[in-house]
Amino acid sequence: MDGSGDPTCRRLVPPTGLTVVVNPDMPSLDIIFVHGFTGHPERTWTHPKGDARHSTDEEESLVEPPTKRQKLGPFSKSSQKTFHTAVYWPRDLLPATVPSARVLTYGYDTHIRHKLGPPLNKSTVYDIAWDFLVALEAERRAEPLRPALFVVHSLGGIVVKEMLRRSSSCHRGQTHFQHIFSSTMGIVFFGTPHGGADPRGIHKA
Repeated sequence: MDGSGDPTCRRLVPPTGLTVVVNPDMPSLDIIFVHGFTGHPERTWTHPKGDARHSTDEEESLVEPPTKRQKLGPFSKSSQKTFHTAVYWPRDLLPATVPSARVLTYGYDTHIRHKLGPPLNKSTVYDIAWDFLVALEAERRAEPLRPALFVVHSLGGIVVKEMLRRSSSCHRGQTHFQHIFSSTMGIVFFGTPHGGADPRGIHKA
C-alpha cells in the first residue's frame, strides 16, 4: 500500500480490503472512506461526469476533416459537444482541500446474491467491523496516534460505529486496537440508518 513517489496512488481500487489512494510525504491526518450496502470503495465515491469540458465543431475541425454537415456552408450552426471525465472524489478533489491528509478507502462484500452464483457472503456487520479494525490498525501501526476522520455512506456508518465500539473495548493483550478509537476526531455520515432499516427492503433490492 506504499504510495511513495506519487502522492496520488493512481491504480485500480480492489473491491475489498483497505487501499491507500493518496499518500503525501508527511501526512498529519488519515481520512478513511467506507461505502454502504452493495457499494464499492471506488465507484461509490465517483461521479462519472464530474469533470466536463466543451469543444465546438470549429475546434474539432483543426484535428479532423470537416463533416458533410460542416461543408454545407454558412447556414449550418456550430454545435457544441461535451466531454466528461470521471472524478473520484477521495483522490481527485480531496487533496486540494486537505493536502496533508492521507486518504484511504475500505471495501467489503455486502451482496445478498451474485450474478454468477458463487456462495453468498454470510459475514455479519460484526465480522466486517472486526476485519476493518484489524486492517486499519495494521496500516496505521507506524503512526498509531495520527488523527483519523471517517467518511461513511449507508451501512458503512454502522460498520464504522461497530468498529469503534470494538476498538474502545479491546483489553488483555489487544490494547493496541484502542488507538483507532482514541485517535478518531470525527465521522461524516451520508444516509446512515442509525435507527435501523427494514430488511424486507434490502431483499427487494
